[in-house]
Amino acid sequence: MTNKLIAIVILVCFFGSVQAQDYTFQNSDIISSIQFEDGLLGTTQNSQRPVSLGNHSGKLGLSYNFQPQTSIDIFGSFARRRWEMSAITTTAYSGNVSPIQRDLLMGNETNTTTQHNISIHAQHKFKQGHTLIADYDYLNFSIENPTRYRLKDFSENGQQLSTQTFETTKETPFNFHIAQLAYQSILNDKLNVDAGVKAILSQVKNNTALLDENGSPSSNPLFTDEMDLAEQIYAAYVSIEGSVNSRYSFSAGVRYDYSNLELVAAQGNVNRQISRLFPTLSITRSFSEFQKLTLAYRERISRPSFQNLAPAFFFLNPYTLLTGNIQALPNLNRTVEATFNHQSFFAAFSYSHDNAPIVRFAIPQLNQEDNLLLLISDNIENRQQVGLNMGFPVAFTKFWNSRYAIGSYWRRDKVRFDESTFIESNPIISVDVSQSFQFFQDWSLELSGRLNSRTYQGTIYQPQQLFVNFGIQKKFKNGTLGLSWSDIFNSGSFLGFVNELPSQGVVYDWNYDIEGSIVKLSYSYNFGKQQMKKLRSSRASDVLQRFNN
Repeated sequence: MTNKLIAIVILVCFFGSVQAQDYTFQNSDIISSIQFEDGLLGTTQNSQRPVSLGNHSGKLGLSYNFQPQTSIDIFGSFARRRWEMSAITTTAYSGNVSPIQRDLLMGNETNTTTQHNISIHAQHKFKQGHTLIADYDYLNFSIENPTRYRLKDFSENGQQLSTQTFETTKETPFNFHIAQLAYQSILNDKLNVDAGVKAILSQVKNNTALLDENGSPSSNPLFTDEMDLAEQIYAAYVSIEGSVNSRYSFSAGVRYDYSNLELVAAQGNVNRQISRLFPTLSITRSFSEFQKLTLAYRERISRPSFQNLAPAFFFLNPYTLLTGNIQALPNLNRTVEATFNHQSFFAAFSYSHDNAPIVRFAIPQLNQEDNLLLLISDNIENRQQVGLNMGFPVAFTKFWNSRYAIGSYWRRDKVRFDESTFIESNPIISVDVSQSFQFFQDWSLELSGRLNSRTYQGTIYQPQQLFVNFGIQKKFKNGTLGLSWSDIFNSGSFLGFVNELPSQGVVYDWNYDIEGSIVKLSYSYNFGKQQMKKLRSSRASDVLQRFNN
């Protein structure tokens, strides 16, 4: 057996099928007042949403060394997530738009996501300090999201007036090809250079339909649409890191991005090209071994997620829909930041400007023709934000350590709504505290908390949130036993937002209790050669993030 064959290392962490099943109970309360051309519509809604969630995942890979300077890694992964919900929603109506007083909407929703990933990583070292790296990733996603509704209308005295059944369907396949070539060079003990090129090719289809009880699709393009999206992103970058002397160091870089987006849908077509340079620069002044000050400037782009672009929809009630937005634009961000470090203490002061940031449900749209309120993810004109962040640890004893982080911001959002301009300017504060205790050698305990103040985004604000969590852990030779209690007071795990625009005919208050307080008991056992299980991660993290958002 040759040395090359001996160098083959097969890394396996795919044990047939691995499943995690989770059951949660979700609740939402919505109060809204909407002024349509036909009159006023007021709604008070409560929804009970028991949810079942199952996950399967696996990963398989190998590593091969051709010679000490050249290696290749290949791995594939699979994941499947199935989310099932049976919701019962009751809505009471006031005003003169709805002909009924109360309805009952029963929805059975299934969301199945399947993911396949193939990744190849090759590396060659020419000589000390010079490395060429090539990566290729292929990702395939598939989403199936059918929802069946049964709507019952009632009069003021409780008499059932009518019953109707309808169904919505959503099928969305995604395909991504990501290729990257990078060159890393250590020129000397004071200067490093990185350069590379990258290409991301995306193909997304989205088929949505509203079907009546006979299976016939609606002719309204708001509810029945076929989207075909093709996007190409090409980038080239170069960055330099170095030091002038023992006191001053720097890093500088520039990235060129060219993207072409072509989207065809019944609601309209989008053809958009972006060609732009994104520079970064930072300078660090070291005062001592434990003190330094860094000044930095960076520009970057955030593109709308594919989930936001897809024109899917979900009924909260017959007059309110969550829906996608094919017209969502990329966000351009510029940030200036000064960071001071003293041992484990840090303080960072920053100013950022966002052009067309995307905010979820921040700009409600009124469809006067069908008397519908559409909640979409859309761009606001711009955002300016000034922030001060601080963090530091405190060790009270050998077995008691704590850490504190405080963030304070002043945010100014400029929003256009129905040809009117709004300026929302408000403070935001977040506080994180954790207390860790080490008992003996194998027992540990942690108590943590997080407070988020009222947070404004566009024309909405999210109410204050408070998380308090507890965990205790016992380590064994080959395993770990843990008990955790998250959101102990059930005061943080909710999605809530309030939109108050009475001058525009919209007042909206939504509180969605996502999970609540959860207690988990877990045990993990390690076996096999641990050093043979380390599979590299995919280089397609930005695509995965854009998909999952």
